[in-house]
Amino acid sequence: MKILAIVAQKGGSGKTTLALHMAVCARRQNLRTALIDLDPQGSAHDWNESREDGDKLDAVKAGSGQLAALLKQAQAGGGGRPCHCGYCASFR
Repeated sequence: MKILAIVAQKGGSGKTTLALHMAVCARRQNLRTALIDLDPQGSAHDWNESREDGDKLDAVKAGSGQLAALLKQAQAGGGGRPCHCGYCASFR
């Protein structure tokens, strides 16, 4: 499992936009992708929820205290919940 984190203190620097573009790009390459939105604004998660069901990424809005457990869940296969993407059958 590869983990990419996009972090910077400055707001408005394009972190969410970059993360979403990378996640969509990975998904289009048939890579199993999970997007964990730790930003209190939740813009990445909200954007994802506004997409058509067949186009949604596997995304979750979470607090920083939940990150370790979510990463473990992703590595273990997501706990058997169905994925939106159609390429995998486990992480959501």
